[in-house]
This record gives sequence, structure tokens and C-alpha cells, in this order.
Amino acid sequence: MQTRHLTGPGELIAAIPTLVGFTPRESVVAVGLDGAGEVVAALRVDRNDARVAEMAASLGRAIAARLRAASARRAFLVTFTTDDVSLACPAVDALRPAVEAAVERVDVWACDGDRYLSPGCADPVCCPVGGRPVPWRTRGAVAPVSASALAHSLTEDEDDRATSSRRRSAARAADRWWGRRADGLDVWRCDSWQRCAESFPLNATAPEIGRAIAGLQDVRVRDALIVQWLGGSDDAIADTLFGRESPAVAGVLDGAMRDPGREPPDPAAVTASVRWCRRLLAHARRREHAPVLALVAVVLWWSGDMAGAQHSALAALRRDPDYSLARLVHDVTDARVAPAWTHAPGPGSRA
Repeated sequence: MQTRHLTGPGELIAAIPTLVGFTPRESVVAVGLDGAGEVVAALRVDRNDARVAEMAASLGRAIAARLRAASARRAFLVTFTTDDVSLACPAVDALRPAVEAAVERVDVWACDGDRYLSPGCADPVCCPVGGRPVPWRTRGAVAPVSASALAHSLTEDEDDRATSSRRRSAARAADRWWGRRADGLDVWRCDSWQRCAESFPLNATAPEIGRAIAGLQDVRVRDALIVQWLGGSDDAIADTLFGRESPAVAGVLDGAMRDPGREPPDPAAVTASVRWCRRLLAHARRREHAPVLALVAVVLWWSGDMAGAQHSALAALRRDPDYSLARLVHDVTDARVAPAWTHAPGPGSRA
């Protein structure tokens, strides 16, 4: 996957909402980079939690473990707060020792939403009074992080979560939307498909995300999304939503498994899909996680990332041991059955 490297702390801070799937507030975000300077991990914790000694120790160990698992060589700790942290940030100071033990270099920055600085920095060139403006023009750029790195940041402890108010808003919207099934399932499923599309932008509201979460609890809505990701036509998507067995649907699924001429997925689309799932997980209740994690497993399998797919399938099974799609992806990856496009002959090969 081709990626663009971040060129400085301002650009990295501007990219964090894209990396974690939402704009963090009163948070500490840890971003890990490998030896080549590519982002390999991004995770968020609440500042208030990090200021409690017992919780800070646990959070620091969890961050360090994930940085090691991602083979990070350098870490940025960025505190997002409106508090005055120009001299020091207690939350970061509590997390830093564990992080320093996991990587070769740690950089600390603070952002109030518009400007950023390095706490304790006395160099007016580096950190002028009031900080530097965040270069938000880079905010919509594709962040240099692989889909697999994003998927591996979907952890058991759910450190990367939206604010409690956004989670409550999403939960209320999800419950209301699920209750509308009684008005007619076919219409509800088609509407849910549309709600998923509306929740895809980074600026989607919590209720929009909640409605998408509810929709994905329905197998047909979930499967329609899979058909789309596998390159299915509008007819194949509609047939899936209405539960119709059709050559269009069969062709999509059969081609993914057996047609080496099938076009491989766009890496940017794969990363965007995983990032979307991550935003849903940040807002969802634990009982709603399995379908979303199973979707991550499918899209990573389709991208050819067998290890990432199995990781996500196992995470889904830990949420719901009976979730059949997760079990299917786990068994497929365990048997090393790769998508058909990975078997396409390379340039210059003979048929």
C-alpha cells in the first residue's frame, strides 16, 4: 500500500482525527511510527483516566504493548485539552515512562483544538507564545496508516472510544432505529443501507453512526455491505437486501473465492472501510461489536491481509462466540484460503 509520510508534528496532529475516526477532546492520543516513519498504530485514552495513578499504570502498559506489537520505533503523545499545559501535562507525564520503555524516542505535544505546542518547551522558534496554528488543510488528507494497523488497534479494552455523551446519543439513535423494524423489514433494510452511507463521512453525527450500528445488526444489511466491498453491482446489493438468491450475488461471492481475474481492492478504499468500522466501534455498545469486527475481518481478508483478518475475526468471536461470519472468516484464514485475485499471474508469466 502506498502511503504519504507526515512531515512534522503539526501535520501529524492535523491527521489524528482521521487516524482515530473522530476529533478527540480531553484525550491523550498515542501515535506510533516505524523505522521508515510510517504510522503503524494510533490509540486514544481519556485524560481524566490517565490522571488516576492506578489507571494510568494500566493504560501506559496497554499503550506500550500495542506499540511493541506494531513494531513502532517512535511515539508521539498528543494531549488534546483546553487546560493550560504549556509547562506540563500530568496525564502525559503519567503515561510517558511506560511508553519510553517501548520505543526509542517519545515526543510530546499539546493541542487545544486550534493551536499546538510542546509542553515545557522554552524555544520561541519551536513553540512561540500561544503555540503554532494547526495546519488543518491537511486534515482531510489520507493518513499514512495501513488498514491492518488500524484493525490491530481495535482492542479488547476499547480504549479508543468516543466521548460518553456521543456514545449515549448513538445508543439512543440505535435503539430508536432498531424499533422501526416493526414498520416493515424490507423498507427498513433499504433505509438502513442508506444510513450506513450517511455515517461514512468523518463528520458524521453520533445519531447517524448509531443508526448505522443498528442496521449492521441485521444480517442482510451487513451482507449487502460485503457484496458492495467485493465489487458487487447495484442489482446484487438489492438482491442481498431483499434476500433473493440470484446469479448476481452468487457471482460476486464465487468470484472472490475462485476468479483470479477479479480486480484487487483499492488500498485506499480498504483503509477507509476499516476506519469507518473503527468509528462505529468507538460509539457502539459491546453487544453491538461482533458484526462490525466481522466486517473488518472480511475487508482485510479481501485485501489479502490474512493475519489482520484472523485477528479481527477472533476479536469478533470474543464478543460473540456464536457469530457465524466471524467463525467463517477465522476458518478461512486458518486454512490459508486467500482471495482469488492474489493468485493472478504476474506480468510476464505464461498461462
